[in-house]
Amino acid sequence: MTALLANQIDVAGLTNMEVALSVEGKDPNKFKMVNFLVWDKNSYPDYIIARKDSKIKSIIDLEGKVIGLHPGSAVRGFTTALFKHFNLEEGKIQTIELKPDIMQSAITAKRVDALYCMDPVATDIVSKGEGEIILSNPLSYLIEPPIPISGTAISQEFLSKYPKLSVKLINAIDKAIKYIHNPNNKEEIAGYISKYTPISKELALRLNPSKYWLSNDINIELVQYLSKKFFELAIVEKEINVKKIIKMN
Repeated sequence: MTALLANQIDVAGLTNMEVALSVEGKDPNKFKMVNFLVWDKNSYPDYIIARKDSKIKSIIDLEGKVIGLHPGSAVRGFTTALFKHFNLEEGKIQTIELKPDIMQSAITAKRVDALYCMDPVATDIVSKGEGEIILSNPLSYLIEPPIPISGTAISQEFLSKYPKLSVKLINAIDKAIKYIHNPNNKEEIAGYISKYTPISKELALRLNPSKYWLSNDINIELVQYLSKKFFELAIVEKEINVKKIIKMN
C-alpha cells in the first residue's frame, strides 16, 4: 500500500483491511478495493503455533513467553485484541516480528516459544513436528466469519485515468479467481504453490482453500461490519464508510 500511495505502483494485491481502513481514515480517496479474500470457517491461513517442547497447551499459557508475529500492523493489532479477549496481560508477553522465511528457524532454535503465523509456514512447521497448533483461525474468536480480510486495491488515479483498461484488469483478476475456485484445478494450483514456496505439492494440497469475493460478489454489509468491529476492537482509529473504498459496479 505504501508503494501505491507513493504512485510507484497502480495495483496492490492482498491489501489487509486494517491497512486499507487506516489509510482511508488518514488520507482518503486514494484507492478502491475491487475484490476480497475472505476468511471463513474452513478457509483461513492463520494459526497460533507453540514450539513442540514449550509446554504451551493453549493461548492462556502464553504469559511469560516469547511470541513471534507475522510482520505488519495488522497482526500486531489482531494480537493485542486477542490477548484482551482471552484476559491475558499483554505486558507479560514478549512479541517480536519475524519474516515468514525465518519463522521456522526461530522456533527450532528456541528463539521463540510460539508463533502467530500464516500458511504455508504454519502447515510446514506442524507437518515436520516442530510445533503444534494451539489456536486455529484466531481472528474468528473476535469477529464472526466470513471475514473479508484483504483484497486487491487499485489507485483512484489509475481508475480515473484509464477507465476501460481498469475494467479489463478487474475482469482478468476475476477470471483468475474463478480458476482458483474451480476444484478441477486444485492439483495445478498446488503445483504453483510448491514452485514458489518451500513446501511440497503434497503439503500444498493440505492447505485450506482460498475463498474470494469477485468484483460483483462483494457483500458491502459484511465489509462494513468488519470496519465496525475493527474500530470497536481498537485495531483501527475510526470506523470508515466502506462504500468510499469499494469500487461500485
